[in-house]
Order: sequence, then structure tokens, then C-alpha cells
Amino acid sequence: MSLSLLLIPYALVVAIFIIFTLINIYHIANSAAMTAVSFTVTFFILALGVLTIYGTWYLLQNVDWGQPLLYAYS
Repeated sequence: MSLSLLLIPYALVVAIFIIFTLINIYHIANSAAMTAVSFTVTFFILALGVLTIYGTWYLLQNVDWGQPLLYAYS
């Protein structure tokens, strides 16, 4: 069991974020709620999401994902 197993929950959270973002954009377009406030809030949410994904990539780029998750002490 390697450390890369921890990427599965992270990928699920990112997928859920993308799904809700697409639902939000569809709802804005479908309900004709195209105001400056709705676009501003949507932009900030998207920007924070992109910054979070970039920050995660930047901080974890040197991690050896082949390391075992649990060490067996004997």
C-alpha cells in the first residue's frame, strides 16, 4: 500500500468541486441570473479552486508517492 493511495480522496473532492462548478455555471445561464455579483462570486470561487490545485501540486511535487503508507516496525 503506497502513499499514492491518499490521492484518491483528493481526486474525488476535486471531481465534486468541478461538478458543482459546472452546475453553478449552468444555473446562472439557465435562470438568467447574469449579474455582476454572480459572475464576481463565481470568478473568485474558480480562482480559489485553481489556486488550491496549483498550491497542492507545488507543495507535493517532490513527494515520493512510492513510499509505503504504513511502516512495519519489527
